[in-house]
Amino acid sequence: MLCDQVPGQLAPAILGNLACRIVMRLADNQSIWMVQSSMGMDRRQSQAISTLESRRAVIQYTLHPTPFEIEVPELSFPAKPQEQQLHDQTREFLSQMNWSIFDDKTGQAPTAQEPMPDDLARDAFKVMMRICESPAETIEQRCEKLEMDRAREFRARAELDERGFIGQVRQTLGGKVKFFGPLEKGIAWAKKRNIHIKKFKSGIVHEYILSQVEKRIGSLGTSWRMQRNSSIARDQALQPDLLAMAPDGRRIIVEVTCSNLDYDAQNIITESQIAAVDQLIAVTPDARTKKSLEKALEKQLFQAPETSQRRPIIVLEAAQCLADEFDWAEVVQPKQEDSESQNGSNSDQKGTES
Repeated sequence: MLCDQVPGQLAPAILGNLACRIVMRLADNQSIWMVQSSMGMDRRQSQAISTLESRRAVIQYTLHPTPFEIEVPELSFPAKPQEQQLHDQTREFLSQMNWSIFDDKTGQAPTAQEPMPDDLARDAFKVMMRICESPAETIEQRCEKLEMDRAREFRARAELDERGFIGQVRQTLGGKVKFFGPLEKGIAWAKKRNIHIKKFKSGIVHEYILSQVEKRIGSLGTSWRMQRNSSIARDQALQPDLLAMAPDGRRIIVEVTCSNLDYDAQNIITESQIAAVDQLIAVTPDARTKKSLEKALEKQLFQAPETSQRRPIIVLEAAQCLADEFDWAEVVQPKQEDSESQNGSNSDQKGTES
């Protein structure tokens, strides 16, 4: 690699051994003539070298022997951090370290110091960062990611709760699986330290259920394809949470319903009448929401006009269908019976089918 501001002073043999040439604006006539001769330019092309603007260059390389002009995109760099920002970042880093300072006079480590007013203990700091960046996960998943046991994670979370940094999300999975998110005070703490706060349009519980269902259907085989933001219901001005495409070409819509049950029920009925859809699965966070959704679907079915094109609708409870022993292959397998015979509700391992 060679970089020179005055190529006219280089020996011709040097330029002749370069496989790739990048030439920016030159004003020296001798340099322009040397580059023109080396790159095989005509007089018009060589004259353009003296008028190249900022970020523009002429390039020639082995696979493209004809010189051509390019423009390099303008890059921006972050501003130099202020002294206070460096000080805060240093305190954050030290708060995560197990360290002690020995007294020069006694040669012994001093007693543990109390954390500064806006600082957190090491475990609390790690849990707070995880809750900000990955709120749509269970306590067990967070413990696994942070390599903590439940007791250790609980103590760290209790400190955050006492400081008013986090709060429990109102909705749970089956009344047992709980989720936590940053509160206003915690959000201000995170923003001050440039910690990313992950937000979901439909909420933490909705995102958790959707991601888990997507993962479990996808695990049925590499030929299954998952697609969010699908346009399959675009003509109805709807966008399903998830479209699962089976290896045999079947299309299955998955809707996660946590609230607005009447509205979601209406959309589910509409989506079940799309010709390109073969099946529709609705997943609720708990049994009470599942029962309410079933009633809303019955109401919508009663009000909707009769149609022979309506596809099967299966309603599942997340606590049930996200269990390890649940067989998703049995739910998404092709249905032989006619969709009209699916009206009504049946409660079994696979949920309610209407």
